[in-house]
Amino acid sequence: MKKAAIERYLACPSCYSTVREEGGMIICSGCGKCFHCEDDIALMTDVHDEDLFSRGKWESNYESWSNLEEEYIRDFHSDLHRQVMEAVVDKGMKVFLELGCGLGFFGEALTREGWVFIGVDISITALRKLKQRLVSRGITDYLLVLGDINHLPIAGECVDLVSGFGVVEHLRQPENALFHVHRVLRLKGVSFNTVPYLNLGNILYRSVMWGSIPNVPVLRQVLTFVNVVLLKGKHMVFGFELQLSESQLRRMHTAAGFQPEDVRIEQYKCKIQLHHVWPEWLRGFARRLSANNRMFWPMVKVIAYRRNKETK
Repeated sequence: MKKAAIERYLACPSCYSTVREEGGMIICSGCGKCFHCEDDIALMTDVHDEDLFSRGKWESNYESWSNLEEEYIRDFHSDLHRQVMEAVVDKGMKVFLELGCGLGFFGEALTREGWVFIGVDISITALRKLKQRLVSRGITDYLLVLGDINHLPIAGECVDLVSGFGVVEHLRQPENALFHVHRVLRLKGVSFNTVPYLNLGNILYRSVMWGSIPNVPVLRQVLTFVNVVLLKGKHMVFGFELQLSESQLRRMHTAAGFQPEDVRIEQYKCKIQLHHVWPEWLRGFARRLSANNRMFWPMVKVIAYRRNKETK
């Protein structure tokens, strides 16, 4: 792993001081805490009890999933790339941080367009697979980090674009991650997140099929207890996951430091699958409804810009 990249982009997840690299160790200049590197992956996290449930789910998913790249390229990349690039107003931006990068297909694609790709994930399985693929394809402009986005180990004001594609909803308190998103963005930097929308469609489909939890007082507590405590996560396909409303997302972003006028929430347009809906005619109807009716949108995109009033 390149010493310059570590010292430029990483920070201590405990005190957020700068770090230095010495002989394969990453050492905090503030509290003195030491972190290791494993096969060019920076191990910048401690295990927090609240993370164990979702971490176990994702490790299991990444160990069993196969042929995801072909599906991603065929069904999702063009829509995602178009919408992210539309949000990037300064075409000189070139440092991309992906929260919950997983297998990193989008980040890899951006390296081919001249971006530096920083991928952070809690799954060491995903990061190892991603590292092997990047090396096999001769890609070098990347930095992979095992890290908790509640304690994001990234230096302040060093990133142009931060994205989490279906990520922040897996946190018990998404606003913690958004605070760090604001902290690491440079002025005029862009945050682009996709999030399950709190609406009738997701309550009927996502909650039933995937164990997703509407972020509604009392209902959230009841469903969390049932799914996590009683059912031990049996029906939570992607671990703990919230559905969030527009007003909740706006409050979270403004609390993190973004100005209200710099936050946009819109429909995220992508291929809608709905594998669990049958027969086929009903699935087709549900897809059209999900694409055209706000009460059934599967996801929204939240675009936020970090800029002081004097820079507008």
